Amino acid sequence: MCISCREGRVGSWIPTLLLAVIAAVLVLFLAAPARGDDAAKAKPLATEKLDHDVIVEVTDVYRGSDGLLQVNWVYRNPTAERVHFMSGDESRDMPEQIYLVDAAQKKKYPVANVKPEKGKPTRDDMLVTHSRGVDIEPNGMAIMWAKFLAPAESTKQVSLYLPNAPPIEDLPIQTHANAQPAAASEGAPLAKEPHESGAQIEVTRVHRSSDGTVEIRWRYANPGSDKLEVMDGDHARDLVGEIYVMDPDAKMKYPVATDDRKKPLAGKLSAVRLEAGKSADVWMKFPLPAATKRVSVFVPGALPIEDLPIAESK
Repeated sequence: MCISCREGRVGSWIPTLLLAVIAAVLVLFLAAPARGDDAAKAKPLATEKLDHDVIVEVTDVYRGSDGLLQVNWVYRNPTAERVHFMSGDESRDMPEQIYLVDAAQKKKYPVANVKPEKGKPTRDDMLVTHSRGVDIEPNGMAIMWAKFLAPAESTKQVSLYLPNAPPIEDLPIQTHANAQPAAASEGAPLAKEPHESGAQIEVTRVHRSSDGTVEIRWRYANPGSDKLEVMDGDHARDLVGEIYVMDPDAKMKYPVATDDRKKPLAGKLSAVRLEAGKSADVWMKFPLPAATKRVSVFVPGALPIEDLPIAESK
């Protein structure tokens, strides 16, 4: 056999094989929206420049396991100066000013409400980022999200309307694989999401306690090489009143549980400043019914951490 001929035949199919492998890998990566660490790095679906040189980037549009349509976006500050982007009043009013439009059906969709544990839904029960104002550090970002009443399955594109921004049109509704957290072992996280401070939120425990509440533990971890200011003392003090969980099946919202003196069942938290490689642990308990089997956690400064299975006491 002619060795040079055989080498020529082998050489002719190697590039074809490599192209096929690369194409398959790209299909896997593009099939679903980026989550976790990749969410902040993925190419946005759309970008617009706003006042103060702030840039808005829409990163995800997908139908969640809760039956709602979720949109995630970030406000980025590419400048070397701190930007006061949104006042407290503007932030308070923002949830009622955000909406989606299905242009084909000429139909408008507002932000969805979750059912509170008691009483009727209020502005605070709208499923959207709630903040007391948006200040963005130099080269920093503010992570935002909202859940909307979902349009018909036949709808493939929507337009997003945000305050003080032009319409962000024709956003494709992505294919989304529901999270399937693995069981934590030796401290490995069940799920994680980036925090706008640069830290990582890592959920390490979701367990029903003997008192009937569900205990959730997470940590703020610094994965970088620089010191991080995750939250100051005021934000740490108020955190217990801002965090809540949701039963995604019942669409029911639950705040932190309290004892007989109305004190929150949660660890005391002070200002969180993390050196490189360090973390700060947090725990809180929530009054979820025995019938609830999975839970979504809403932590300020991060995207919702969803579909976490509740481990039952043995």
